[in-house]
Amino acid sequence: MKPLLFLLVPVALLLAYGVGVLFWAAVSQIRAWDFFRHRDDSPPGLGLVGWLRFYQETLAGAYKLLWWSVRAAFQAGIRQPSGPKTGRTVLCIHGLFMNSSCMWGIRRHLESIGRPTRGVFMGLPLPTPMAYVGPLTRVMRELAEECREEGFDIVAHSIGGVMIREVLHRQPELAQGIRRVVTLGSPHHGTAVLRWIKHGPIYKMLSLDSRYLRELDDLQVLAPQTDTTTVGSQHDLVVYPVETCHLDGARPVTLETISHLGLMTEKRILIEIEAGLAVPPPRLESSGSMR
Repeated sequence: MKPLLFLLVPVALLLAYGVGVLFWAAVSQIRAWDFFRHRDDSPPGLGLVGWLRFYQETLAGAYKLLWWSVRAAFQAGIRQPSGPKTGRTVLCIHGLFMNSSCMWGIRRHLESIGRPTRGVFMGLPLPTPMAYVGPLTRVMRELAEECREEGFDIVAHSIGGVMIREVLHRQPELAQGIRRVVTLGSPHHGTAVLRWIKHGPIYKMLSLDSRYLRELDDLQVLAPQTDTTTVGSQHDLVVYPVETCHLDGARPVTLETISHLGLMTEKRILIEIEAGLAVPPPRLESSGSMR
């Protein structure tokens, strides 16, 4: 029985993990729909088949992240492409309560098209997400030195996009090295998911009425020479409404049927990242900022 038990335990844990992900997604959807109802707005719809596909992709994305946490452990350093180099190094920044392995799929894709990548593990956001600032500043400073001639690009998920702004607010000289920025589901103007948690440092930083975010300059002010793309999803159940993801002066990209985790794992995201890191599009005057 012991060999059988040895096999059944990890299977049971994996199943429990999947059930937990689906339960979290369902509760998040109920809370999101409640938010839209309270502001007399219609929540983004998908229909039964669309939502089933959404939950399936959310579950697949969660298992991908779990596998990457094993596959890409301790690989945050610079990785070179296997073929010819075609562009600048890309710094990939994770989101809240995550780590550098969560960006593994994005990094592998960028490396496959000739872009060197660099990960960063910002640690645990305790007692406040401001704990991320020190590790991120050190890595950005290292890249500024290593890539002095050509600069570097950034892809950031979730709070990672906000942390770029905080670092540049504190260390404005680092902006000179940044050429392109792509943020994925970043709560640049907060998120309504925190209306259920009305206390603590995370709420104070990232709620829709956050004074911190209102007073934190946009990237067009902090790094005016940088071309920025902000990507958000209408069906993100963590950062919503979707207009909170966009910044003035940035190229806004709004997608559908992609979850918050899917903004790191879905193939469609890779297309938008490539576009954002390529030749800059015409700069827009406004991208739906909530300011």
